[in-house]
Amino acid sequence: CRMNASAPRTTVLLSTYNGARWLPELIDSIEGQTFTQWQVLARDDGSNDASNAIIASWAKSSQRVRLESPTPHIGPSRSFMHLLSSLDSAHFAFCDQDDVWHPDRLEVGLDHLAGRDPYEDEVAVSTAVDVVDARLTPVSRPTPRGTVAQADFAIGPLLLNNAAIGATMMGTAALARSAIRLAQDGPVGMHDWWCALVAASRGSLVFDRRATLQWRRHKDTYTGTAPRGLKRRLQRRRAYLLDARDMAQRLLTEPDAIVSDDVFVALGALARTEPTDLSLADYRRLDRVGASAKSWRRRATLLAACVDRSGATDFGLGTATPPRPAENPKR
Repeated sequence: CRMNASAPRTTVLLSTYNGARWLPELIDSIEGQTFTQWQVLARDDGSNDASNAIIASWAKSSQRVRLESPTPHIGPSRSFMHLLSSLDSAHFAFCDQDDVWHPDRLEVGLDHLAGRDPYEDEVAVSTAVDVVDARLTPVSRPTPRGTVAQADFAIGPLLLNNAAIGATMMGTAALARSAIRLAQDGPVGMHDWWCALVAASRGSLVFDRRATLQWRRHKDTYTGTAPRGLKRRLQRRRAYLLDARDMAQRLLTEPDAIVSDDVFVALGALARTEPTDLSLADYRRLDRVGASAKSWRRRATLLAACVDRSGATDFGLGTATPPRPAENPKR
């Protein structure tokens, strides 16, 4: 349902898990936003530190903050998807517990969402970040390689990796509605990757080169540490491909909503890929839609798909092409 004019236009979705040491700085940065029509919906994912107490104290002192009752640990993706399903505003903004927002974090995102119907247009916005360490000391490297680097881009780079930094992501209520509906039958890959794919497939995904937050990279970062050893790295890349294939298949359950033939073909190429039976034809098909590119991460994903659990390579025959719909008003 649409909100009344006086209600907050943006809901900050915050999932916490043993992040008590980071939360005070995050909270201060949210309170200091230049855009002030926001509210916070928070959920603690079974922390055993003071995270829940810190957010509860914030909620007690501010009517704009709502904390859900304590619940068991379910992991970040499911936790954020649960929050997304409770959205009651025109826009949402994902929020990681260990970041520090620039004052214009919300303003920058909303500039790109202005003029879009938040209840009809499925749009997401991602931005650059200032990479810092645990103490907020700047790290020399820029926004991580492999992330989105231009305002408009094809879906290819998103297929095997999340090329949009989820901590910076904002989106419309229409995007949230579709993301939840299409994921009703079970978990998806990471919540932000899923939302980026939904937006790029059914609406649009926009990137802004401006950094909107300090993005902490430290040993406890959920997605920040690569596993040791070739076998474990290959297992992780295979898991990425499984997640990607599953998300592509879900998006294709509503083919008439896909924005273009190019996107439809890209999703189809991924949807019929077998993680332990990748044919040369499959590889070429993914390469043509931009999924393999020259990124090591994408090459590693495809390499993992060619290696079965016993370590033997297997270039099989691939699988059949899914049927295309007879009509698609959006294409």
